[in-house]
Amino acid sequence: MVLASLVAVGGLWYTAVQTQQANQQSRAERMLAKEAQITDRYTAAVENLGDKKVDVRLGGVYALERIMQDSPRDHPTIANVLNTYVRTHAGERQLRFADRSRGKSQDTPNGDEKNDEVPADIQAALTVLVTRDASHDRSFTLNFMNAQLANADLTAPDDPRRSTAVAQLQEANLANADLRGADLAGADLRGTNLRDADLRDADLRGTNLNYADLSDADLLNANLRDANLSDANLRDADLLNANLRGTGLYNRNLRNADLSGTNLRDAGLSDADLRGALLLSADLSDADLSDAGLRDADLRDANLRDADLLNADLGDANLGDANLRDADLGNADLGDADLRNANLLNADLRDADLTDANLRDANLTDAKRKYAARHGAIT
Repeated sequence: MVLASLVAVGGLWYTAVQTQQANQQSRAERMLAKEAQITDRYTAAVENLGDKKVDVRLGGVYALERIMQDSPRDHPTIANVLNTYVRTHAGERQLRFADRSRGKSQDTPNGDEKNDEVPADIQAALTVLVTRDASHDRSFTLNFMNAQLANADLTAPDDPRRSTAVAQLQEANLANADLRGADLAGADLRGTNLRDADLRDADLRGTNLNYADLSDADLLNANLRDANLSDANLRDADLLNANLRGTGLYNRNLRNADLSGTNLRDAGLSDADLRGALLLSADLSDADLSDAGLRDADLRDANLRDADLLNADLGDANLGDANLRDADLGNADLGDADLRNANLLNADLRDADLTDANLRDANLTDAKRKYAARHGAIT
């Protein structure tokens, strides 16, 4: 009886082992079949990228996106392929337009797009890249250095099939990229390298540019309203006529930046380094410039009405024809500042240092009284 039981148990154990081995083999075979299928799909998709027809290339781009979603292990490889595709073809696009401008006629493998439009296949690849699941990036880093992406749409479309509603451009390399007129609204650009980038007329509303490097970038007429620029480097950036209304620029490096004509209304600029900055005709009304460094800054004809300039360093600054009506200049350093024809009506100058300041033809109505209360009459 005992022997029979042992034989039965042994049989069951043997059957279980056989079943387990069979299941393992079956799973391995399915895995191999899946990998072979992915390899075939990948090969076909990459071949489609080299086709002459734009619709075939589009199919290749979307096929690669599907593989990225189905196989996280292949995500970095496919992202690199699409990144290289964009950089290569965007560069070719610039050369074709340059040849056309010289009167040459060339065939355009991307189709008959207008000069100011991004070809459909490049735009599709860009959308796939900025909406990828960045948690699978591993060694991949988005690199559009020197890329010609004027008028490109780098936003995340409202599509439930995609993994993110925010464009994933954090820590990307966009140095010296041509992004004129590009749409980057709402994008995540934390830590992104935008040094020397051409962002003229770009839409950067609501972007997160925390710790981004924008040094020497050209932001002429760019829209940066409500963008997060905390800890961003804007040294020597050209922000002429840019819209920075409501933007947080606390403690930012804006030394020598060109902000002429810029809309900085309600902007937070406390502790910002604006030494030597060009702020001609800039709108700084209601801006927070407390403790800001504005020494040698050019603020001619700037609107600083109701601005908070408490403890600001305005030594040697040029404030000719500036509107400082109702501004708070308490304890500010205005030594050697040029305030000719400035409007200081009702400005608060308590404890301000006006040593050797040029106040010729300045309007000091009421402001004169506040200053005189502690420092004696201004003549």
